Amino acid sequence: TVLLYTDEAQIKCYGQNLDSLSIVEEGINFFGEVNILEVKNNVGEKSDFTDVNGLITKYEELVTDRIQDKNSFVNKLLVITNSSLGDTQEEFEQSKQILKEGGILELENDGDGTGATAQFISQSFNEADVEILRKALLDDIFRQAKIPNLSDDSFGNASSGISLRFKLYGTEMLASEKERAFKKHLRNR
Repeated sequence: TVLLYTDEAQIKCYGQNLDSLSIVEEGINFFGEVNILEVKNNVGEKSDFTDVNGLITKYEELVTDRIQDKNSFVNKLLVITNSSLGDTQEEFEQSKQILKEGGILELENDGDGTGATAQFISQSFNEADVEILRKALLDDIFRQAKIPNLSDDSFGNASSGISLRFKLYGTEMLASEKERAFKKHLRNR
């Protein structure tokens, strides 16, 4: 169902898509104008997320990279020294399959007197540095959005209702500005 308003008529249409609309009901528009109201979000006419969108993107990239790094530890590179997994391609493939299925690898010395070793290598990263960056990005997001981080440890440790109210003051002001704008436009309607 589509309601179409002109300055003279109010038309009700029905159809499966815009190409197949048919008029169901037609009436008079008593207002004499199209009832569209523009409610501006703020003076700059910007979205609430415009200022923090870049930070949110960086935060998502950081979390995604962190997950990919964790997954890459599962896909480490196995380095074998002073031994081989087989003399032929068939023996090599068979050894690879045994390692993949059982997770066990038996190594034999190549005969030069040194011991055979196997170890995994992977790129390491400092988890503490990543966590510091994540917290800094998250704090910047909330600071620029001018809203409190309700899941922050310091938010829940407020000693009184007055301090909690003070922490929520900025959010209440944003909400009341938007509420005033909506009420103003609803009265004009």
